Amino acid sequence: MSTSLFTRKSMLVTGLLTATGFVLLALRVGHTGKSFYAFLLWNLFLGIIPLIPAYQFRKSTSNGFNWTLIISFFTWLFLFPNAPYILTDFVHLHSREQVPVWYDASLLFFFTLAGMFAGIVSLHWIHKGLDKLCYSWFSWTIVLSTIVLCGYGVFLGRVLRLNSWDIIFRTEKVITLSLENLDNPVAISMTITFSIVLASVYGVFKIIRHSSYPAHETIIR
Repeated sequence: MSTSLFTRKSMLVTGLLTATGFVLLALRVGHTGKSFYAFLLWNLFLGIIPLIPAYQFRKSTSNGFNWTLIISFFTWLFLFPNAPYILTDFVHLHSREQVPVWYDASLLFFFTLAGMFAGIVSLHWIHKGLDKLCYSWFSWTIVLSTIVLCGYGVFLGRVLRLNSWDIIFRTEKVITLSLENLDNPVAISMTITFSIVLASVYGVFKIIRHSSYPAHETIIR
């Protein structure tokens, strides 16, 4: 399957999952007259954004090592935690009047699935770009290290309430809080948990992607 076809299908899947979540949210708002879960739209938007620098990074590798690669990679790295961050929105799942808890669980599930899928695709594009620039073992090292950093980034966002743009506008505070909380038990547990989740999901993605095509067919690049 060509890169362009894979890209189109990835965007189609992301769009379908997003649309499903939007419909469920719209039905909930229409039924209750309350927009409590509207924040999911913003969180999902932030979760999908990493696709842009990841795609740019993947494309730029054809031109060899350049500054665009560095900018695209670090932009993606700072935005990537927004994708799995949506999983933590399940903390808002409680029994409420007018809406059964299973409905809200379904709503959160589709927003989470859309964000996670977009994040995994972006990680795949970064991985493929790295494979063109360095040895496979080194690209895997970067990918796995990134997954661990992402787990810590989720802690910074959920617990310390830091945002991706704080890296630019409150750089000193981000660095200070990041270093001060390296031995924080909550930070350690969240980093380990989300690292395991992301690594597992990415592993499943890689297995399905490769097993979906006979050995004689071109693997998705």
